[in-house]
Amino acid sequence: MDKVPAGLPASKHFHIRKFDATTKPMLLSEYAYLWPGATIAQSMKVLSEAMAFKALRLIDTYRAVSHDRFVPWVALAAVDMRESGCDPMGCLANGDPWNKKTVHYPVGVGPWKSKADSMHWALDSFEKGWSVNLRKIKWTIPEILFFCELWNGVLARMEPGTVPSDASPYLYSGAEFDGKPLYEKGKRKERLGDDGRMRGYWDPAQVDLQLGCMAFLKALESKGYNLTA
Repeated sequence: MDKVPAGLPASKHFHIRKFDATTKPMLLSEYAYLWPGATIAQSMKVLSEAMAFKALRLIDTYRAVSHDRFVPWVALAAVDMRESGCDPMGCLANGDPWNKKTVHYPVGVGPWKSKADSMHWALDSFEKGWSVNLRKIKWTIPEILFFCELWNGVLARMEPGTVPSDASPYLYSGAEFDGKPLYEKGKRKERLGDDGRMRGYWDPAQVDLQLGCMAFLKALESKGYNLTA
């Protein structure tokens, strides 16, 4: 296990106000410290097995896109698990059906010809939005976790009231460390706006019942898969 990163709060999660040159190294150090000792919470083990099973049914799709984009297939599976529950008809951007225009953010994109096409579109948007080149990343477990959190989980670190403080459910729901949950409550929700579009808001009292990416990756690892291959 890596040593405790300098300045890591008691919550085990760093707080982020904005992204700058210090953000990624700081978060990578958090992941590197937590990953070796993290376990799947007993209450989430059945769900983690179910999600791993669903992901493995789509492994050929994930691997095909991985081959083209140089992103580990498990990273694609992890964000797809969060966005669509590994639904063969769910797009990677937000889980809406890939054969129709989306109604959740990003609204009004698609349809695509296949799930793989929707994944390529989402990855293009991710690279443009975060100004990253996924082909140049040397993929380690911390890099995979950083990719997952950037995908749709970073806002939790900027919102007040998560328990523990600054815990992103996208990453940490269902994971424990030293026998304590790495996430307990605080969730981004959506409601219909006056303009007919879905709008996001943060509810600190809401519990995210989805499995987080870390516990999902632990489930795949337990089945003997090399997460960085």
